[in-house]
Amino acid sequence: MKDFTNGFKNTSLQYPFLLRAGRLFNPQAGKKFKILCEIIHNNNTEMIMMKWWKTPQAAVVWTVLRVWLGIQWLEAGWHKVADGFDAGGFMQGAIAKAAGDHPAVQGWYAGFLENVALPNADLFSTLVAWGEVLVGIGLILGAATIPALIAAAFMNLNFLLAGTTSTNPILYTAAIILLFTGAGAYYWGIDRFAYPYIKTKMKGGHHIDKREAHTH
Repeated sequence: MKDFTNGFKNTSLQYPFLLRAGRLFNPQAGKKFKILCEIIHNNNTEMIMMKWWKTPQAAVVWTVLRVWLGIQWLEAGWHKVADGFDAGGFMQGAIAKAAGDHPAVQGWYAGFLENVALPNADLFSTLVAWGEVLVGIGLILGAATIPALIAAAFMNLNFLLAGTTSTNPILYTAAIILLFTGAGAYYWGIDRFAYPYIKTKMKGGHHIDKREAHTH
């Protein structure tokens, strides 16, 4: 059917003319031809409107970007884990940036750092260090890709709110682009096979629960 519809690509785009010609010779055949042309036309429209960013070819580009982004996070996180990371000094520096006529840090965020994050600096230090490592591994392998991208973008956003530019705008933009591509971001990754498997298992368990409920 695929080759058949592809062969009718030009025909389907001009089917109104052919439809009128068909009706002149056989009105009944004209109705059938109308249905056929509509099917072909809809199929071609879907092909034209197909989300190009989710195609296997485009996914190669997203995979390269995803792996590169994962490496950036893994390297940053591993250095923090291996060398030790104390977020307290970073937080104090961010709070200081909230002073002056043109503060680099907004007052509400400085208040969050001072009253919530700084008193729990050890916890936040661990979350940031290991969070970066896990995000990096997930992006490189394409495993839990969407949660990893959300976590990456969230950390970049917080670093930006804390007044640290560095590579954060670039990494944040890359994460947002990959989130926009959706399934294209993990087409070449573990999630491509893991998601259908998990869905199948969940559906299977749901059906079993229904049968057990009916038996009781």
